[in-house]
Amino acid sequence: MSVVIRYLKRALLIITLLVTVVIVATVIYVRTESFGRLLKTQLDGFLATSFRGRITLGQIETSIWGTLAIHELRIENRGSTIVYIPQVQLGYALIPLLWREARLEVTAIEPMIHLERSGNGEWNLMDALASRSPPTASSSPAIFTVYLHKLSIRNGTIDVAPQGSNGPHYRLERTGLDGYLAIKPAGIEGRMMGLRTRITAPGMPPADLYSDLAYSDAKGPPQLTVDKLFLKTQASTVSVAGSSATFKRSTAQWPSPWIDWPQPTCRVSSALSLYVRMSVDESI
Repeated sequence: MSVVIRYLKRALLIITLLVTVVIVATVIYVRTESFGRLLKTQLDGFLATSFRGRITLGQIETSIWGTLAIHELRIENRGSTIVYIPQVQLGYALIPLLWREARLEVTAIEPMIHLERSGNGEWNLMDALASRSPPTASSSPAIFTVYLHKLSIRNGTIDVAPQGSNGPHYRLERTGLDGYLAIKPAGIEGRMMGLRTRITAPGMPPADLYSDLAYSDAKGPPQLTVDKLFLKTQASTVSVAGSSATFKRSTAQWPSPWIDWPQPTCRVSSALSLYVRMSVDESI
């Protein structure tokens, strides 16, 4: 019996060593230039057949530190560019994939985003990211959890046209944020820390916005919490703190048929602290 146990231990040791070698070899390979080219080829094929819009990637650079640099990311639809990001830095961990978790760190550098709503009420980005083929009744999402431990935007520009290209445009410049996001089978949890931007809008003076926000729908109805919000112009300041709102769920089918997205209707569910300071031009 002792001989059998001894040989069994040796066999387990050999298997463990083989698995370790495979893991190490995989980790080394995904950090090579060859893997970057292979990954781009696979992603190009997937993106070309999955979405209604056109999503393209430039060069993908790998690093020995377990990061990727994706250059020239574009989302286009109906002849116009919706999203252009010169560089996306992506950090990842391979081991958590074994228990169906993706742990990522994402930084978008100088993104330029143009959001426009068409006459039928649909936003151009939603239309571009819609699936080419509608989901079937038998299709179901894989149970997978995505953790964005770091979600950062550096010096972004966002142009919003809620009434179409001929209507007013609202522009967010020098936008930056640091936050995290967890996409779980039960729902979404996230926090934006240090959201900062400069807002320009027709008929309004330029305003600087700074805010800390949190969102969750994983443990109940969708809830948006405003830890703090400052909106400042040259003549006035508005400060909001300690506010949260609970949203109703809807059955919207974009972008995933298995996610219920919140409707705009909401109910304020906690105390709100509001401070307003305005200066008046005495010459008027």
